[in-house]
Amino acid sequence: MELVGQKLGRYDIVAWLGDGAHVHAYLARDEENQRDVVLKVIKSTFARTEDYVRRFRQEAQAALELNHPHMVKIYDYNQEGDVLYLVEEFLPGGSLLDIFSRQEGQLPPQTTLDTLDQIASVLDYAHEHGIVHGDLKPENVLYDLEGNAYLSDLGITKELSKEASRTRSGLEFGNPNYMAPEEWQGGSAGPRTDVYALGMLLFEMLTGRLPFSAPATGGGFAFMHLNHLMSAPLSLRALRPDLPPAVEAVVNRAIDKDPEKRFPSAGEFARAFHDALASRIDASAAHEPAPQPAPQAADAPFARLFGRETPVESASGQPQSAPAAAPSAPPARTSRPDDATTYFALAILIALLFGIAVGRRLPGSRG
Repeated sequence: MELVGQKLGRYDIVAWLGDGAHVHAYLARDEENQRDVVLKVIKSTFARTEDYVRRFRQEAQAALELNHPHMVKIYDYNQEGDVLYLVEEFLPGGSLLDIFSRQEGQLPPQTTLDTLDQIASVLDYAHEHGIVHGDLKPENVLYDLEGNAYLSDLGITKELSKEASRTRSGLEFGNPNYMAPEEWQGGSAGPRTDVYALGMLLFEMLTGRLPFSAPATGGGFAFMHLNHLMSAPLSLRALRPDLPPAVEAVVNRAIDKDPEKRFPSAGEFARAFHDALASRIDASAAHEPAPQPAPQAADAPFARLFGRETPVESASGQPQSAPAAAPSAPPARTSRPDDATTYFALAILIALLFGIAVGRRLPGSRG
C-alpha cells in the first residue's frame, strides 16, 4: 500500500519506514501538535476481519491509557474507510535490530543491562494491566538519542491460530527466532511468553547470536520450529566463558520450553540476571588474599630482654606504646627462633661487659 504524500486524518504521510507482520509503517507529520509520529497502517488482510477490528480497537484503547516511561507512547487510533491505523511516538535512535546489524558480537555491557531492565519494567507494567505483547523482537525495541530503550507495538492485536503455526505462509505475525514453543503450537500467549522472548533477546545481546540457528542450506523455518519445540539452546557458557555459570542458568530458565518453569515475570528475570552477575564479584572477593601481619620490629628481642616493648607508630605516624601484658602473666615464649635470638643478644652483652672490665685493669698492671 503506497500512502506517501497522502493524508490520513490530520497526519501528513512523509515517508515509508518498513513493513511488519501486521502493519505498514510510515513516518508522518502531525501538524496539529507540530510533531513527527509513526503511523502504522494495519494490513488489509486483517483490517477486513470484523473480529480483528473489534479486538484492535479494544487493545489500542487499553494501550492508549497506559503510561510508562519506557513504553512508546500511543497517541491515537482511527479508521478511514478500509484503512485502520495506529499513531505512535517517533523515536530517532533506531531499534535493537539496527544495533544487531551494526554490532559484531556482544553488545556493550551497559547497553545490555539498560535494555533488559527498561524493557522488563514496561513488560511488567503491561502485564499488570492485562496486556501481553506476544511479539517481542528486536524491531520492537526502540531507542532515543540518549540510548534509553522503549517498547513499541503494545496496542497492536496479534492474530494467532493453530493453522498459523504450521507453515511460514500461514504465520501472519511474529519473528520465528523469538517465538515461544506455545506460540508455535498455536497456544495462548501470556506473560511468560514475553519472558521467553526477552530471554532470547538477552542471549543475543550477550553473545551476538541466537541460541537456535537455522541452517544456511534451506529449510530454516521448519528447522527453527523444531529447535524451539525440542532442541536445547547453545551453551552460553561456551560462547561467553568470562560470565559466571549462574548467568547461563538464569537465561536457560527464561527460555525453558515449559512456560511454568520460566520466571513468572520479566522483572524477576532481570533481577535474577543482576544477582547472577554479582555472583562473580562475590566469588572474586572470597578469593582475595588475607591481609598479612605487619613484620616485627628488628629490636624486639632486645626490648623483651630489657622488660619493655618497642614503640610502634600509630596511623598518624606518632610513636605509641603497645599495650602492656597483664602483671600476673609473664610474656609467653612462642617460638624457638625468638629464644635463640635472645640468647645471642645476651651473649653479646656479657662479652661487652667483660671487655670493659678487663680494659679497666690493664693500666694497673703496667705500673
